Amino acid sequence: MIYYADILRSINALLGELYPAITRYGNETVDKAVPPYFFTELVPLKSTRETKSLLQRKCSIKITYVQRAVNQADNLEKQEQIFRALGMQQRFLDREQNLYRSLLIRDFGFAYIGEHNNILQMEFSLAWREDMTETDREETIRKVEAVIQK
Repeated sequence: MIYYADILRSINALLGELYPAITRYGNETVDKAVPPYFFTELVPLKSTRETKSLLQRKCSIKITYVQRAVNQADNLEKQEQIFRALGMQQRFLDREQNLYRSLLIRDFGFAYIGEHNNILQMEFSLAWREDMTETDREETIRKVEAVIQK
C-alpha cells in the first residue's frame, strides 16, 4: 500500500535534490518560514472501495514557491524544472510489498496566488488502485508449488 505520507516525503526529497539550498515546509511550520522556500502539501481527495478487495485512491499535491523578492522569470524556471523532474510518472514506495510502484502524474498545472497574485503554486494529482486482499503469502506460495508438482 502506498501511504499519503510517503508520497509527501518523496515529493519533498525530489525538491531537496533539485534545490538543496531552498528549505521545504509543510502545514506544521508555515508560520516560521523564511523565504525563499517551498511549501508542500498533500490533500487526500478520495478513497473509494470498488470491490471488497480493490480500493481506488486519489490525492492532490500542491507545491508553493515563495520567493524573497518577486521574480517571474525565476518562477517560470522553477515551474518548468519541477514539471520536467516529475516527468510522466513518479515512483513511490509500496510498504506492504516493499517495492516501488510508478504512479502517473495527472493534471499538472500552475497558477499565481497570494494578495498580489505573485506566488507560484503548482498542483498535480495522483490516482491509483490498491489490492486490499488479505492473503497469507507463504500459503499462496505453497499452493503454487503444489500445482506445479502435479
